[in-house]
Amino acid sequence: MATFQHEVMLPGCSRDWFQQFVAEVHDTVEALPFEGGRLVEQLPGDREVLLVAGRHAREGAEYRIGPEVGGLNLTITAWDRARGTSVRVLSQEDEEIVTNSVSLRSVNRPELFEILGEYQNLHGPRLFRGLSWRVNISLTGWWEYLIAGNGPAPAVVDVTHPLLTGRIEMFPRPAEGPATGPWAVDVVGVVRGQSWARPLFAVGLRLMRRIVRTSYRKVLDGIAGNAEPVLTALTAKSPPAAAKAAVESLYAPRDQHPAST
Repeated sequence: MATFQHEVMLPGCSRDWFQQFVAEVHDTVEALPFEGGRLVEQLPGDREVLLVAGRHAREGAEYRIGPEVGGLNLTITAWDRARGTSVRVLSQEDEEIVTNSVSLRSVNRPELFEILGEYQNLHGPRLFRGLSWRVNISLTGWWEYLIAGNGPAPAVVDVTHPLLTGRIEMFPRPAEGPATGPWAVDVVGVVRGQSWARPLFAVGLRLMRRIVRTSYRKVLDGIAGNAEPVLTALTAKSPPAAAKAAVESLYAPRDQHPAST
């Protein structure tokens, strides 16, 4: 077993702002104009959003976002503001398939955000064909931890691979001033070898601990660095404007970020 720790900085917001933002995202999605199963928007290049099954913004609705090859397939698996909403997103490129099931409980009072994900490489080496992850964020616990500064980790990421398992726990605190941000987030990672790989993992880690620790910090700094301008731009907007930008980012080209414009 190995434990790593690093702190990153993230922009923050009030819980009221976030709750309004979540409601506005749902309003924005429901208001998207579809005609003949196609989103009526001025989309760049060959980008398109098609409603291929079901009724828009209803449970069972299926969408294709982007080109038929290399695009995203999105299915609404629940759409109930009082109980919860969830979507399943699938992308495939060549023989690699990534699936994420994203759920929120609930829109009226956001309490829990969860992602269940899986990566499959249909023709890769046997030991590298599968990877799964689970992201669990207690939204109630997040703001409670910001205020109280103690308790269980409000955000947990579990990763499972045939050779190892990993858990990342996040503990936020106000970097300065009130709990609305910015936030300093302490990120604690624990990695364990699996089965027959456990002794090999222990030996390798003993030899490369410093390199692994440095890589852990660089990866987290890179993620925070990429997220910071997007989150800063979003939280600087009103909830309706931020929701519009966030929804547009689902079907904008990868090199364009409406949230930052």
